[in-house]
Amino acid sequence: MKAIKFLSLGLLTAGSLIFTSCNNDDDKRPEHVEDHEEISQVEVTVTPANGEAAKYVFNDDEKEGQKITLKEGVNYTFEVTALNSKHEDHYHNEIGEISEEKEAHFFVYQTDLTDYTFVRQDGPETTREDKTKLGLKVSLQVDKTQTGKYLSFELKHQPASVDPAANNGLGSAKGGATDISAKFPVEVAK
Repeated sequence: MKAIKFLSLGLLTAGSLIFTSCNNDDDKRPEHVEDHEEISQVEVTVTPANGEAAKYVFNDDEKEGQKITLKEGVNYTFEVTALNSKHEDHYHNEIGEISEEKEAHFFVYQTDLTDYTFVRQDGPETTREDKTKLGLKVSLQVDKTQTGKYLSFELKHQPASVDPAANNGLGSAKGGATDISAKFPVEVAK
């Protein structure tokens, strides 16, 4: 009988230790980590000053998007639209979510164009609290004819630091995941 009491007391003690251990584990759960956007297609709307807009598409399963042709000395506005195809019947525009989470995003551009002026044109809805413009809307003017060039960009998610003035205004970022990486061939004609 004493053996049964000791066995019962031992099981009760072990059960309370396990229960206590589970409660302590609950307190050590990691905080929610924000998932980065899943982008399957990028559309860039290019609008010349006093002209009609043209749309260029990049799909994430391709090496490059459609070739963008610009005219020398003309100022163009570029606006990025990021689309997610995980919905069966339509693309979902991710720009609203990127704008809502603007503190966690930043576009870094790259190009091998020469003789150009590049300026971030974002409005308040895509400008971070530190006054850094995300780069969803930019202007580009190239003052020299060129062929075989490119313009590419990456959307960084939760970068550790950003510098919008780096690389002639194209920007730079340290750390973070890449939500979008798109490259477009560019030709500048007379």
